[in-house]
Amino acid sequence: MKEKTFFGAVAIAVLLLSVGGWFALFDGSSQGGSGSGGGGGSGGDGGSGEYVIDAAGRQVEIPENLDGGIVTVGSIGPLRFLSIFGLQYKVIEVDEGDATDPKNGRGYSYAYDFSNVATHEDNVLSSNTVESIASKHPSLVLIQKSVYDGYRDLAEYLNRSVPVVVVHAQSTSEFFTDDLKVAQWYRDCITMFGKVLDMEYTASEHLEKLEGLFRDIRSLCTGDSGITYVAGVTFSGSNQLNTTFPTYLPLNLTNGSNAYIGGSTANKIDLTVEEAVNCILSADRIVVDPSSADKLTENNSQLILEELYRLNNDSAPDNDVPIYAGIPIVWDNMNYDCVVACAYYMVYLQYGTLTIDELNERIQQTFQTFYRDAGTHVFERMCDFFKEKCSMYGCDMPLLSELKVEYINGTYTLVPAEEA
Repeated sequence: MKEKTFFGAVAIAVLLLSVGGWFALFDGSSQGGSGSGGGGGSGGDGGSGEYVIDAAGRQVEIPENLDGGIVTVGSIGPLRFLSIFGLQYKVIEVDEGDATDPKNGRGYSYAYDFSNVATHEDNVLSSNTVESIASKHPSLVLIQKSVYDGYRDLAEYLNRSVPVVVVHAQSTSEFFTDDLKVAQWYRDCITMFGKVLDMEYTASEHLEKLEGLFRDIRSLCTGDSGITYVAGVTFSGSNQLNTTFPTYLPLNLTNGSNAYIGGSTANKIDLTVEEAVNCILSADRIVVDPSSADKLTENNSQLILEELYRLNNDSAPDNDVPIYAGIPIVWDNMNYDCVVACAYYMVYLQYGTLTIDELNERIQQTFQTFYRDAGTHVFERMCDFFKEKCSMYGCDMPLLSELKVEYINGTYTLVPAEEA
């Protein structure tokens, strides 16, 4: 609030003095150079005369072209959805984390390299950032809904210089409907991007292909799915093995059964060790998020691994619970490409209706649905990333592999089953 007050005082003082600088930057009639946004909804010279309703219900003028480049503000959504349209070469500035943070489960970070793009502070729209963005005269700014809500006044000042479009908030529990259509919020988001970017055909094609993947996945779900415990999930950072998803979208898409039946509607839930072990004892398999590699040596994870070591190495093989390394679906919120890819993996584990080669082909097809040719090497690069990450923490959890618990130098860890 202090920051907003300060900026407002500066803007008022400049307007009263009627001098250049800030006035020129934020006056909607300013030309602002090639590719200037033309004042957001003001109908300036840089606009197309056509409008879109954004996620905040605002009417924003669509830029005539994107020659001035695109800026994304907020790490949850703007760059993720923009990457579906293959306009990475138009991106001139992003949140710092999108350029420098470890990629983990962010599929778009493997498809496109944003490490050399200008950056600003993560999930913040400060007065300095507004001034810097405006001085670059981009054609379009895409802003995360929560960032817009937190810095509304500053966003509207920026909108006087360049169209600022608010991006729909992501959902961790809604991605598809019962009849295998994309959820309405996702459809609205992609459709809005298509209009703003003048790529409506691409938006329509993406939605159609995505629903085709949903139908393909569900057609492979025949027989008994068994029960799955999802361990060490990532949300608000990595977590220990007693943290699970009450709603796990890959299970929902494959008609699977979650070992957690406690009824929580939270994004994640931290179980007691006893509760987690009870879930494991009821399960037919465990899927571990390899993002939790850095948490395996912590107390709760060690207690759970100790129980699994005892269970899977006793004289009663019938009570063994196989462990698998899953495909991470969350980093900087939900990654929907990885949800679909992981759903195919759950088909493979639960129903056995895909061979390993067919599974890899479906995963490849999934990432190409999101990123076209740039999706070709996404999964390979993701596998390499997690191989390196796991090696840093004394474990080895190759994606799509079966795992076993080993006791090494006084510590329980996870390694590929064939090496244990």
